[in-house]
Amino acid sequence: MEQIFNLLFKGIIILYPIVLGCGMILSYKKDTPFMRLFYLRMSLIESAKKFYALIFFIMLLIYNYCCYETYSNVKEVMVAALLSVPFLSSRLTEKILQRLTNYGDLMLSALVFLMVFGLVSGMNIIVVTGLTYLVAALFYPPSEMEWIREEEQDLEDIDEIIPFIIEHYYVRPRLLLADLLKHLAQNKTIKKENDDKEK
Repeated sequence: MEQIFNLLFKGIIILYPIVLGCGMILSYKKDTPFMRLFYLRMSLIESAKKFYALIFFIMLLIYNYCCYETYSNVKEVMVAALLSVPFLSSRLTEKILQRLTNYGDLMLSALVFLMVFGLVSGMNIIVVTGLTYLVAALFYPPSEMEWIREEEQDLEDIDEIIPFIIEHYYVRPRLLLADLLKHLAQNKTIKKENDDKEK
């Protein structure tokens, strides 16, 4: 019986990252009826976002438990469990996932960091925990979706909401570094124009 459980735990450890990757490839930015319904509920219903975060938290708990039972690496599992705690707070989860969703360069930087960290330290559990955050962020509504909940009472027809959701859910995330450089360039141009006027 113990051998069966060990095989089951090892299977979950192997399949969990594969399921994350396959789910991302098969569903990300797919304009299908199911994904439209999913995005609509995530945008309009606050409890849907809480349930979404809870699912990822439960998946991480199961994964961490399987790693603990298989490898008995208490330190690594404890760190991964601590990294999973923000999923218990809806406000904290929203801040983290929306920040990753809104800015593509933050997500890319986090992905590169995780890859380097995984190669150097060999702490696969922590890397998979970080990847879970990134996958969760890919399907989380961006901050622009807040407009829908604020204006929901003024929208009489669901057909008025769908185009807005599609536009913002499927658009590329902004680049924080590019926005910062653009802002600095604009300030430099304005300053130069002011200096020329003073002369």
